[in-house]
Parts: sequence; C-alpha cells; structure tokens
Amino acid sequence: MKWLDDQPPLSVVFLCFESLGSFEPDHGFRFLWSVRSPIPKDFTYGTAECSNFSEILPEGFLESVENRGLVCGWAPQIEVLAHEAVGGFVSHCGWNSTLQSLWNGLPVARWPLYAEQ
Repeated sequence: MKWLDDQPPLSVVFLCFESLGSFEPDHGFRFLWSVRSPIPKDFTYGTAECSNFSEILPEGFLESVENRGLVCGWAPQIEVLAHEAVGGFVSHCGWNSTLQSLWNGLPVARWPLYAEQ
C-alpha cells in the first residue's frame, strides 16, 4: 500500500488472477501485479503464494520494471482497488473481482483464464 501511496492518481493498473491464474507478462505500463506461483499438482487452495519471483519471471524483468511497476505476492485486493492511484484492473473475471471493480468504478480488462469465467 505504501508503494501505491507514492503513485499519481489513476495511474496504476492492478493485475490479480486469484490463486489459480498465472501467465507470462509482455506489457509496459505502470502496474502492481499480484503474482502466484504455477499451480503444483498437489495444490491446496491458498498455497500457491510465490516467494521467489525470479523463478517464474523472465531474467531481468524485475530490474526492467523497477521504476514503473511492483510485483508482489498476495495483495489486499479490496484496498488496492479502492486506492486513488489505481485507474484500471486486469482481472480473471471472477465474481468477487468483478463486483469489487464495479463498486470502485474501475474499468476492467478481462482476461478469463479458467473455470466459469
């Protein structure tokens, strides 16, 4: 949240695909990205937290986005979406994410990855 406090209003896109969503990035705007590890075969809900981003992101990615983006593990989605710096949301289109973005009046770029989306 401290990082968001330092960003201009409506300048950050929040990316969050819940516990089951993951993909490789290829975009370059100011962002906050809640990343989860690829899902292991013995997955238990809530255990896909990523602690070593260098294992799943391309070499040099974190350094290349240092001044315009932040990659984190779990993020407090409700608080992030309500933050004045957030101007958009890239979502897997789950029910909670959809309602939370509507509540905060944020445009949503839909990226359905699995299940009912």
